[in-house]
Amino acid sequence: MKKLQAVLLCALVLAVLAAADLGYNFFASLVPEFNDGISVRGVLAPLLFSDRLLGGLWSRERFLNAFVAAAYAVGALAAANWYVPPDVSCAEK
Repeated sequence: MKKLQAVLLCALVLAVLAAADLGYNFFASLVPEFNDGISVRGVLAPLLFSDRLLGGLWSRERFLNAFVAAAYAVGALAAANWYVPPDVSCAEK
């Protein structure tokens, strides 16, 4: 059970970092005057929104959808981390 808790906690930390990076990319795209148009920023966003993958079809909606999906993943992992079933030992039976 301790391994499951450790894996869930690591997954939660990675999901929070990914959501923060995608959120930064989305909020940077809201003000295109600062960026010479919509630009891909951060660490994870260039991997997801590369020219080879999407062919330059970037939009604020795609950035928002990626951020929302990451936020839902954080919520699901936070809920999974909140409740981890107690250990059941054979001696109690």
